[in-house]
Amino acid sequence: MAAVGAALAPIPFRVVRVQAVRDAIGPGGHVFLLPDEQSTARITAMHDRLYEGELRGYLRQDIAFVPHVTVAADRDFGLCETLAERLTADFRAITGIISGIELVDVESTPVATLHQCPLQGT
Repeated sequence: MAAVGAALAPIPFRVVRVQAVRDAIGPGGHVFLLPDEQSTARITAMHDRLYEGELRGYLRQDIAFVPHVTVAADRDFGLCETLAERLTADFRAITGIISGIELVDVESTPVATLHQCPLQGT
């Protein structure tokens, strides 16, 4: 992870749409903010590099990687769809920069950061 962070430059991104997405492993779903194609390609390239090394064994091959920001989740997918429609009505693009990466334990409550490193490449 540190080697990838040292090699990659910060990644500019642009979020352009809202979408309700069914949960890949359980009931309900999520509401995602999704980036444009160029941002998706950059973020996916970083994801792929992270899973080339020691993290390879943790890659979920059964779930497609989709770059996103989660803004909501619910066991009732209909509620996710309703919220996504409401957010879409007034949505404006959001821009930002990914300046670092974090390894987190999503099974702890609250989610715990195990390691973090900045993107330092040029």
